[in-house]
Amino acid sequence: MRCVFSKLLDLLKYEKKETKEFCMNCGQRTAHELVRDDQGEYWKVCKRCGRREYVGMLR
Repeated sequence: MRCVFSKLLDLLKYEKKETKEFCMNCGQRTAHELVRDDQGEYWKVCKRCGRREYVGMLR
């Protein structure tokens, strides 16, 4: 039960925003999520292939 609770807390830590952009890996325009990790850095993650692209620290 503790493991499930900690996974839920990990999911709630990340802020997500979805955009539709061109993925260099897929070669198509696919949905990307802007994900903020626990260090405050932002990543664009392709929902189709899972490729992560570093965005930086947004203010």
